[in-house]
Amino acid sequence: MPILLKDIWPIENPDEYKIHFASRNYGVRQHPLDMWMGSKERWKVLQEHSSRNDFNQPYIFSLMQFYHETDIWLFGGVFTVMKRKHHYSDVYNYYTYEVELSDFGKEFIGRLKIRSSLAIQGNRRVRMMPHYHRFEVHEILQEPYCI
Repeated sequence: MPILLKDIWPIENPDEYKIHFASRNYGVRQHPLDMWMGSKERWKVLQEHSSRNDFNQPYIFSLMQFYHETDIWLFGGVFTVMKRKHHYSDVYNYYTYEVELSDFGKEFIGRLKIRSSLAIQGNRRVRMMPHYHRFEVHEILQEPYCI
């Protein structure tokens, strides 16, 4: 029987969170997991840009694809969205965010592995509310992941 995230980490008001399933895409040369291991500042910057207003909630629940295992995501922190800015011109339309890493859940950063096939189905930035209760805890590492 799987252990659900909600059973070990109750999050009040999950409707105030967007989940960021960070996986390799064409705009990022380095895989998010490798980026996180190399520089926590670069990992933070990855939470600060979006082509749409994806991070339109007060908090970002950040996960990175743990590409060594299918459907597994490593927790990268809860970020508080401090400011949003819409950049619009005839050529560009994108958003930037000022975010701050929260202390909430910091003991799980780099240690909590969650099983979810949700992001593989397409959307990488989704509301937490309809999905939080289905997240399975795959593993909690003794120490933060490193090579």
